[in-house]
Amino acid sequence: MLQINSYYCHFFFALQATVFIGSGMASILFSGAGDRFGRKPLALAGAVGVPITGLLCGQATEFWHLLVLRGFCGVFMGASCGPTAALTGLFILLFVNLSLI
Repeated sequence: MLQINSYYCHFFFALQATVFIGSGMASILFSGAGDRFGRKPLALAGAVGVPITGLLCGQATEFWHLLVLRGFCGVFMGASCGPTAALTGLFILLFVNLSLI
């Protein structure tokens, strides 16, 4: 049976916390940028930024590198979350309502 040392649980918590903190801060900071620059550029930045930072996380050699990269991954996720939800909502309103008529 696999036993997990409680010492390492703190590291896993720190990794997940940096993603969620970065995502939450970016959603607040980039909410006005979606109105100013449009939703598609922010959604595209997230679609490109998340995989790139995810690949760079695999190349991290120290734990603090991984923490910083996971923070950036959260920032890209938060920046693209709102515009993607708005674009999806517009898609559903446009095409689902047209098919019901």
